[in-house]
Amino acid sequence: MVKKLLHRTGQSSAAIIRHAKASGKAAGWRRLGLGVAGAAVLAQIVAVAFHQGALNREQALLNSIDGTLIAHAAAMKEMHRESQININALTSQLARLQSRIARLDALGGTLVELAQLEGRAEFDFGSEPGLGGRTVASSGLGPTATDLGVSIDDLHRQIEDRTLWLDVLEDVIRNRRLASEVYPSSWPVRSGWVSSYYGMRQDPFHGHTAFHQGIDLAASKGTEIRSAAGGMVEFVGTRDGYGLTVHIRHGNGYQTRYGHASKLLVKSGQMVERGEKIALVGSTGRSTGPHLHFEVLKNGKTADPLKFLSARR
Repeated sequence: MVKKLLHRTGQSSAAIIRHAKASGKAAGWRRLGLGVAGAAVLAQIVAVAFHQGALNREQALLNSIDGTLIAHAAAMKEMHRESQININALTSQLARLQSRIARLDALGGTLVELAQLEGRAEFDFGSEPGLGGRTVASSGLGPTATDLGVSIDDLHRQIEDRTLWLDVLEDVIRNRRLASEVYPSSWPVRSGWVSSYYGMRQDPFHGHTAFHQGIDLAASKGTEIRSAAGGMVEFVGTRDGYGLTVHIRHGNGYQTRYGHASKLLVKSGQMVERGEKIALVGSTGRSTGPHLHFEVLKNGKTADPLKFLSARR
């Protein structure tokens, strides 16, 4: 009886042990399942966090790109504005240069006309110089700053050319004016008449044929005698046969002499202009009555004054 009881007790203990072992295994598996599930959840949480971080970094990058694009667009807009300002300034400068060239052309044309140089091709301010060379088709978007810069450089060259022309023209006119100033073409008296001509004539004192080196201009005593051209008074005083006399050196080899004056109004070394009063008509020296003896010399030789004097007094 006892043995049976022990046998049953042993069987019960074994069953309990087996049950306990089975329960432990089940609990282990449950713990393992829970651990695996926890790891999966943790991995998912990590993946979500990593993905969220990636999304955040991507959004930050996009925001940075957007900011860069906005700043670049603003910079491009400012550059366009500045370029437009520069183009407007260059266009205004181009217009001013074109206006200046127009004024230079007008001035040059007037001077050429006044100087009677119309036939001189080098002073043709009305025409543009020849142009040529390879060209590139325009984009059709209007002139660029480079285009305007090239045009401005070309206008500067044209202005330099016209300035040079004007300088040369000024020299030509100045030389012509000086030549005109020293050319004895102005009548020395504004009234009276030619009473004796240049060349051979009968001497009024002894009746012999003699050479008259000038012309005699009969006029009332005290009539103003004026310089036939601009120049420097070379001699003032009494000269044998001429009486009170004025000699003027004009330049380019020209000299004039004024004799028989009643009064002298200039001094030796004095500069006089064309038409300036230098003496008064008289009858001093070898003279038969009030008149002016007028001579013109070219390179020291007398010439007929009437060939120099203008048609009008």
